[in-house]
Amino acid sequence: MLPDHHRGFKEWSSSFKGIRAQPLIASPGACTLAGEEESGMERFDKVGETTITGKNQVSLPARGLRLLGWDKGDHLIVKILGDDMMVLVRRPESWTEAFAGRLGHVFGTHEENLRFIEEERRSWDEE
Repeated sequence: MLPDHHRGFKEWSSSFKGIRAQPLIASPGACTLAGEEESGMERFDKVGETTITGKNQVSLPARGLRLLGWDKGDHLIVKILGDDMMVLVRRPESWTEAFAGRLGHVFGTHEENLRFIEEERRSWDEE
């Protein structure tokens, strides 16, 4: 079971499966990749520590950036997950490409869709 400050995280993080850039979780303790069960969650050693400056800026640990493949100039989306926890996700260059094919399982295979259409057409003839 996830701790209170993780509630809703599993559902939210599962939307990133299949996207090249996995979220970096910024919370006390270890960093985790999103979308894994708590018991089997892939965990990394602490990748670094940072301080918030007077201008509300932080420097991200180089090791964490290397692990994620993030580069200078990448745009990040910031989401608050709860008390003392936020997540950073690299914004895809193309939202269309990032989500292309992600809903394929919703409508079934091509053959299943053709079968459904044929059954629907037959039902019209029966009326």
